[in-house]
Amino acid sequence: MSTGPAPRQHVSPSAFDTTPLFMREAPTGKDVEVSEDDQNTLAALQSLIHEGDPEEVASNFKDQGNEYFKSRRFREAMGFYTQGVEALTIQSIDGKPKIVEVQEKDRPLYNALLLNRAAVNLELENFGKVLKDVKLVLETDPQSSKALFRASKALVKLRRYEEALDACDRCLSFDPDNGGVKSVRMTAQKELDLEVKKSKQKAEAEEKEKAKKAALSLALQHHGIKVLKDNTDPEHFPFLDPPTPPYPTSAELICRVVLVYPQYGQTDLIVRFSTDDTLGAHLDTILPDPETGSDVPFASWDDKHEYISTKINVYVKTRKGRVLRLGRNKTLAEICKTTKGKDGEDDGLVVGQGVIAFVVVPKGSLAEEKYLKSVKEEKDRKSQGL
Repeated sequence: MSTGPAPRQHVSPSAFDTTPLFMREAPTGKDVEVSEDDQNTLAALQSLIHEGDPEEVASNFKDQGNEYFKSRRFREAMGFYTQGVEALTIQSIDGKPKIVEVQEKDRPLYNALLLNRAAVNLELENFGKVLKDVKLVLETDPQSSKALFRASKALVKLRRYEEALDACDRCLSFDPDNGGVKSVRMTAQKELDLEVKKSKQKAEAEEKEKAKKAALSLALQHHGIKVLKDNTDPEHFPFLDPPTPPYPTSAELICRVVLVYPQYGQTDLIVRFSTDDTLGAHLDTILPDPETGSDVPFASWDDKHEYISTKINVYVKTRKGRVLRLGRNKTLAEICKTTKGKDGEDDGLVVGQGVIAFVVVPKGSLAEEKYLKSVKEEKDRKSQGL
């Protein structure tokens, strides 16, 4: 007479703490000792695997996985859920393991194992694996609220917000009162809106920067200024004020200019020299002129008091090596026009290390003579190919 199936054996998580999970048999060898408790635990493990039909075995694994999940021992729980899935999908045929189709009667249990494993992977942040398991569930149960809920949570974590919203909407179409899905949907919509806003701001900023660069390029070309590519901080490069004027060629271009005093190896930096500014206006703020009552002091290194605003000459070397003397009443825009030369000469000022260099020497001084001599010698060497 049939007595019905044997009662399901329950094993608590603590029983496995000192026994390797899924050990199939006790270790052997003369130096190996296995305690009675370990033997009992191993027997319980073996019963999970061998007792009953595949459905009973899978159900045993599911129950053990649930125990571990409640204890927040997620990796162990995932191991049991996986063993349960394999109990339903792998059978020994002719002594060899073969993958088989899940029987329809076992489908609810199979889906439950997949969903539980997906829940574990959510905790472990294995979001791709979550989607893999819920996809298998949805293939046979497209109205699984748990599958769509866990899919939507994983998709939010993967920042795939539009897909998350789709999963939520599919669930809410047949389960409109699902509070968990509604909450995930609100999060997904909020993150998507924020992402769209950031994307729009980024696109606008890129477009603005593109227009800014185009305007600056047009202005530099108009003034004949060549900016050398070096390791200079871009913040030190010339810029337009405003950055994107309607007419870049007539807009105010701001450059950094360094005054070089070769006689003493000294420099002064002018951080904001506009194309509308005259050279003399800047010289008067840096060098003294006792005849006009200027209160600008002589530089500490100018012990001979030679460097007077109205009694110096300023020179600049163009891109093609021409050295020109600059008038103090000329604006930077006018200086640019002069250094460009005639049409077709392709000459002009050079910005190197973020600055345009002007050489300053006292008029008629030995320092001026030495500077012009060095310029001539350099020109001669170049003409001779030296």
